[in-house]
Amino acid sequence: MGNINLDDVIEEYYQRSIQYHNVTNCPLDFPFYDGQQCMNCSSPSLPLFNMQTKACDACPFDTSVDLDLRKCIPMPHNSDYTKSNNYNLDGATSLPTPDPKLTPCPR
Repeated sequence: MGNINLDDVIEEYYQRSIQYHNVTNCPLDFPFYDGQQCMNCSSPSLPLFNMQTKACDACPFDTSVDLDLRKCIPMPHNSDYTKSNNYNLDGATSLPTPDPKLTPCPR
């Protein structure tokens, strides 16, 4: 999260390792460093580490976390039938039943 990419992280780590002799390497169970301690972001409400604020964070409004990609992605909505390649209005007697995991459109 934040506007930092992997190359920036590596460069920041390298620069700190040159400047300071006490660079903290955190264990895998607590992989993030907030400037004072190693921590993890395992809370369902704050699942991501924001490297700019150095704190656990949630996804912005109308997005959800993709746990495989570890990033926020736009949430699909009931009225988004663009993902369906067989939706055809001609001759349809009713709209398709939306996936129960989808959220309603924002008002």
